[in-house]
Amino acid sequence: MMRKRTRLSVSGWLFPALALILYSSCKNDGQPTLTVEVESRSPLKADERIYITGNQDALGMWNPARIALEEDGNIWSASFSFAAGTQLEYKFTKGSWDKEALNVDRRVPSNHTLTLDQDTIMRYVIEFWRDSLLQMEPEITGDYRIHDAFPVKGLDARRVIVWLPPSYGTDTTRKYPVLYMHDGQNVFDPYTSTLGYDWRVDEIADSLIQKGEIEEFICVAVYCDADVRGSEYSDDPNHGEKYQDFMCCQLKPWIDSMYRTKSEVEHTAVMGASMGGLISFILAWEYPEVFSKAACMSPAFKVKEGSIGVDYVEDVMSTTERRDIELYIDNGTLDLEARLQPGIDEMLKTLDAKEYKYVWYLDEGAPHNERAWSARVWRPLVQFFGKE
Repeated sequence: MMRKRTRLSVSGWLFPALALILYSSCKNDGQPTLTVEVESRSPLKADERIYITGNQDALGMWNPARIALEEDGNIWSASFSFAAGTQLEYKFTKGSWDKEALNVDRRVPSNHTLTLDQDTIMRYVIEFWRDSLLQMEPEITGDYRIHDAFPVKGLDARRVIVWLPPSYGTDTTRKYPVLYMHDGQNVFDPYTSTLGYDWRVDEIADSLIQKGEIEEFICVAVYCDADVRGSEYSDDPNHGEKYQDFMCCQLKPWIDSMYRTKSEVEHTAVMGASMGGLISFILAWEYPEVFSKAACMSPAFKVKEGSIGVDYVEDVMSTTERRDIELYIDNGTLDLEARLQPGIDEMLKTLDAKEYKYVWYLDEGAPHNERAWSARVWRPLVQFFGKE
């Protein structure tokens, strides 16, 4: 049977992630096949391979190093069969989320999506990979310092960016409170952030400082290890506890020794979103002598990867002395935000029962992403660093 072929005319705005050409057969009512062909115009190292990862088991279920493509010259390819009408989402990596394929503008792309109802060939041309961004100058407003390959005991090294307030370079005797943030790749720079939109903490903090609404502070943004983020940002006895130890016993003492900080607990805060919101709560809860303030944005208090759990908090509340901590909690209402709501409600009920003070903000209509967190990050900044 002759295969019908059509070629899509694509443009940068229609398919911003990667250039592609699509060929498709007539409709297949059986098990249509998706064939992906990938060309990397950025040279690969001798030991590097290209992987596909997506929302189906055959695509690796978002494991970035499970489904390798086959190399033939400079083309990497693989074919997969699915039931007609299957909705596919997928991306490409070099075996790690830190080595994800990027848009032609060097930004992290959205998932590639396709409803498969016919045999289809998709070709992608990759110009840039995420690990190449480490060699680029970040797009950050203000003064900052980059500490690459910062050692973490028992875990992989990672980048740490320290954002300095406007007067840091001129008022050389002044000390500043410190905010520690997780998912540091999403905090300042749109080119490294998920889906190309960052929290804009640099611009927002600078604006609030210039308006006199908050005091100046230092922000320490810690990159995540994308491959084990879920376990690092939880009470996991391996990754989670090592990450907590790193934040409290390695990173904070080093920051206090290298920068002019107000090192006391009352001047030390931590912030994150989703699993980052969970680990922020855990750090303040487990180490109230280190962190006195925690901003938990869209916190994943109930997730299958594991969490501190409301039952655990209730047990600790009944057996230990009261923690002197200040909490900010918020969430939206769309999609994943709605699924996280029961865990948040339970946590707020537990805190109320023990008369813990907190601020909770419900952002009606907000989704679970960096753009939404950026829109409301000013709230915890004003709560923690606002001028009376």
